[in-house]
Amino acid sequence: MRKIALAAASLVAVALAGPVAAEDVPMDKVEQAVKYRQAVMSTMGGLVGTAVGQLRDGFEFGPGLDTVAASLVATTDDIPALFPAGTDFGETDATAEVWSDAEGFAEKSKEAKEAAASFQEAVASGDKATLMGAFKAVGDSCKGCHEAYRKQ
Repeated sequence: MRKIALAAASLVAVALAGPVAAEDVPMDKVEQAVKYRQAVMSTMGGLVGTAVGQLRDGFEFGPGLDTVAASLVATTDDIPALFPAGTDFGETDATAEVWSDAEGFAEKSKEAKEAAASFQEAVASGDKATLMGAFKAVGDSCKGCHEAYRKQ
């Protein structure tokens, strides 16, 4: 339940903060930009965990699966923007390849965005088999990006 509350709070914070373009991050805000990114990424993880709780474990409390899916779509909208130039140091799990292989990272991020959108469509369809396949694709897209661009 705590993870759900943290994910919801982080999502609200992200929504209220609004988008920030990479070139808009002044040097005195780099630390805040890293924390912002970490909050969004943590929110994604919390949303996936919430979906697991509902799909695998049968929990029926907390946000509905439609809300979880919509929130995943929102948080995966532009993942590369969360990694502006100059935020590649400090306490981060991102590897240097996020910035040195920006094109590859953008492609992996696009896969996550597409998987989240497909999951949202599957939730709306109500078809359990489609839903489970779409959710597996979300997990696979997260894993693929983490394997390539996250410190182990």
